[in-house]
Amino acid sequence: MNRFCYCIAASFFLLSVVWSPGQEPAAPRPAVAAVPPEQGRWKIIVTDAKGEKAARTDDRTPKVVEIEIWRSGSRARMVQTISNGATVESWIADDYLLSRFPAFPDIYVTRLNDRATPLDDGMSDFRDAFPGTTWLDPKYLAGTETKDGKLCEHYVNPEADCEAWIAADSKLPVAWRKGSRVFTYRFLPPENLSMPEPFLGELNKYLKADSQ
Repeated sequence: MNRFCYCIAASFFLLSVVWSPGQEPAAPRPAVAAVPPEQGRWKIIVTDAKGEKAARTDDRTPKVVEIEIWRSGSRARMVQTISNGATVESWIADDYLLSRFPAFPDIYVTRLNDRATPLDDGMSDFRDAFPGTTWLDPKYLAGTETKDGKLCEHYVNPEADCEAWIAADSKLPVAWRKGSRVFTYRFLPPENLSMPEPFLGELNKYLKADSQ
């Protein structure tokens, strides 16, 4: 896979997974899952659904196997680990998404409000929803079952081919499935966020241009 294709593939994964399922924003609904805390950190382990095989056009195609997210106030950091060992680092701050891909040294900057396709992401700094939970609605509640050793409320949306498991006691997400991929949560101790260079320098360039 050439560098351009790799970068594009990583970009689409970032947008389609972190902000899944990528539908038009839904109308306000009763809260069925907890919202991320002001200071939070969690890891999402990505695997193939049990008994199913992920579609592949090329066995050498890199796949995201882990996503770690830090949230501190209105800023967030994401690090995606690829199956080949490479990482994609992204920051969300001041309505901008800044990403650095292993194939390119430059920082790729996108204004969140300028995205071509509306995404069901709640607040893009993860203030309103954990990834994979924005589609949840009481009408999708299928019952309760144990997932990853926890008693969970099980939500199923057959039309979107996704399901989610929410801890019955804490309302924190335990896992969700989209298509043939399962995303399992692991919550970690929070850490303070400090945006490093060159992300900070690139962000300041855009903020300066906005103020002129």
